[in-house]
Amino acid sequence: MQRHHVGMVGPCAITLALGCQISPPSMGPGLGESGGATAATSASTAGESEDAGVDESSGDVKLDVGDGQGNDDDGGNVACDEDVPTPTPCDGDDDDPLHAIGVNCDPTNGVAARGAFDGPAGAMEVMTQTLGDGTYSAREGDKYLVLSTGVAAQITQTPAMLCNVGPGGGDDGPAPGDPEDPEGADPMTINCPSTDLPGPALDELPAPLNIIPVDPLLMTTCEDDDSLVGTGDCSNTLWQQWQAARVQGGLGATAHDYAEVRLTIPVPEDKGGIGFDFAFMSVEYPDFYKSEFNDMFVAWVESERWTGNISFDDQGNPISVNAGFLDYKDAPNDYDCPDCTAPELHGFAAQGHGATRWLTSSTQVQPGEDLTVVFSIFDLSDGELDSLVLIDNVHWTCAGAPTTTPVG
Repeated sequence: MQRHHVGMVGPCAITLALGCQISPPSMGPGLGESGGATAATSASTAGESEDAGVDESSGDVKLDVGDGQGNDDDGGNVACDEDVPTPTPCDGDDDDPLHAIGVNCDPTNGVAARGAFDGPAGAMEVMTQTLGDGTYSAREGDKYLVLSTGVAAQITQTPAMLCNVGPGGGDDGPAPGDPEDPEGADPMTINCPSTDLPGPALDELPAPLNIIPVDPLLMTTCEDDDSLVGTGDCSNTLWQQWQAARVQGGLGATAHDYAEVRLTIPVPEDKGGIGFDFAFMSVEYPDFYKSEFNDMFVAWVESERWTGNISFDDQGNPISVNAGFLDYKDAPNDYDCPDCTAPELHGFAAQGHGATRWLTSSTQVQPGEDLTVVFSIFDLSDGELDSLVLIDNVHWTCAGAPTTTPVG
């Protein structure tokens, strides 16, 4: 199956074998360093990224999130505090990625948190821009974080502009329309951006991410049987997508252009859930909709109560090109939308393609534990045609079982 891409590549692939240390120039201060020097990140097939740093000189850094759910002595849920304090944004004066998503703001209202980025240079960007018709803007504070399988900062450009980035545009020659007026190109005929980075693909996701379901029959989750925690993906949502890529494409199920942000958060004794807002977008739509080229966003929680993906639709599909939450489709397809348009995506890189609206995912956690949260994105089956995710508003919640719902 022919794919179309433009020749934009980063300096290294995500493989430890290359020994590549990268410091993305767009990254700003290191994760958890409000104004400090940008920390180096490491590339790895095993998720062994270097700590992106904490400003030790200022004492403990904090996860600034609203009040949430506690637990009684028997481990049952306690009703949320009705007087939930409003978190104080702190992303107005710096480009710290953790500040951008609402973490490490208020030293008097939260717990110590650490963060690390692992991925190709340019895959992460702190953004302030409102995209499209205003559908996408910061959910808390002034900024949000973008993770991409390509160059995250290119989200503000239209596909027509991106197809004219390299010599001759994409594989099929110059973008349609007048080269002097890239806005005049027809976005419905353009598959840009497409960034296939060099290096081997990942046959497995970096630990602790694990595609193996806790129930081979995909019926029982860790919410039904907590003895399954730690034995695989508690949600049972990743295995089928991985297998479908292997069966349909014959290319092998592999992750390409992998990028992640990983948080380590000691949970306060009076908090029982965590949530965040996100929106997923992909150039894979419409040409490779319902195919094996099903790029994915995975939000993995490693907790005493849940080890697995927590972002999936009401049919149990992970957030991907083929998921039910792909609300905005700015081009028709042969499956469920013969006459689709989405003005919400016009004027930036998702124009002519597909995206979710802002969604919120949340899950229960164990008070007092050391919680790991991994936000990851990757191209499935091959590295061509980019996808990205916007992330913001990490907050404590009254969550029980993991769930993903539209914001508002």
